[in-house]
Amino acid sequence: MINEFETALTTLLTGDATLAALLTGGWFADIASEGVAAPYGIFSLHSGPTFETFGASGLTLWEPVYLVKAVDGPTQSKKRAGQAADRIFTLLNGQTLTVSGYGSGPALHVEAVSYDEPAGGSFRMKHVGGLYRFFVTK
Repeated sequence: MINEFETALTTLLTGDATLAALLTGGWFADIASEGVAAPYGIFSLHSGPTFETFGASGLTLWEPVYLVKAVDGPTQSKKRAGQAADRIFTLLNGQTLTVSGYGSGPALHVEAVSYDEPAGGSFRMKHVGGLYRFFVTK
């Protein structure tokens, strides 16, 4: 289930021209490739409870929470990362992600994320995005 879900998420995030123009370094699962130039996007599974239902349907509900964020730097400004995070919000919050072979419901933005990572001298890598809860059924 996780592979199909991450394929669908990658397709959505890389398929948006506005977001691609903001995050020219591309998208990565968990960690960016070594040597990639910012700005780029990262998504990673934060938590993912699974609920088994009883009865004839045998339905499984998976509620993964993903960190989806923009990373920019080294810089002293969060402007571009913030613009990308706003676009991510527009693409995900309240929208239904189509996952091949699975049912799904609208994603929910559950928490904003913003932090700095030291990048030498007074410069920082800026991480801006959010936690999004998805609903996937099988």
